[in-house]
Amino acid sequence: MTEQDNLALREISTRWSCVKDVNRFTLRYISAMSRLLQFMMKEEDSSKEVLQRFLLKVVERGFNEELPKSGRFRDYLARSLRNAAIDFYREKNPAQAEDFMLVELADGADPHEEMWQESWTECLLDRAWQKLEQHQYTTVNCYYHTILRLACENGDQSSAAMATIVSNQLPQSLSAESYRKQLSRARRKFAGFLATEVRETLEAPTDADLAEELATLGLKRYLDRFDANL
Repeated sequence: MTEQDNLALREISTRWSCVKDVNRFTLRYISAMSRLLQFMMKEEDSSKEVLQRFLLKVVERGFNEELPKSGRFRDYLARSLRNAAIDFYREKNPAQAEDFMLVELADGADPHEEMWQESWTECLLDRAWQKLEQHQYTTVNCYYHTILRLACENGDQSSAAMATIVSNQLPQSLSAESYRKQLSRARRKFAGFLATEVRETLEAPTDADLAEELATLGLKRYLDRFDANL
């Protein structure tokens, strides 16, 4: 394989528009998608129907053909969901569609951006926690997920006290020193998983793009605090 081929493969691997399993990739963010539609439409039954229609369309056709050459998947997804809601209203009640669009375009600002960003951030954090848990259960003598969860819940405890708390949850006892080592490694692993999750939602991102998105979502503190590289 030539160097040019290698570069092409690396570019594809960091482009969300080129993922092979579009449906599975989209389903990662279904909780945020559901919250956005309910927030926009104010009607649970209608928002559920729109979400079902949207997911069916993704399964059948994949992503829209008019994809950006750069950008964030969350922006594309929010725009697509908004359009799906408009199409639904146009079909059911054209007047309602006009009212919906007037609200969406009021003052030229997105009235749902803050809520959408919070929901998106929660999804990314959940994904990182899931990966850390999977890593624990597929790695011998690794207790990263258990230790980091307990550390987050008992942050004001000493290492010795935390070692006792953790040991009660594990099949073996940990000393205070062992606890500190595993906690440090767990933090770095979690931060790495989180950075990967964010990177996969950006289209061919540079390190600067990734850092900017982490900062925008309020997630950069995890990497800074856990001393992890982007």
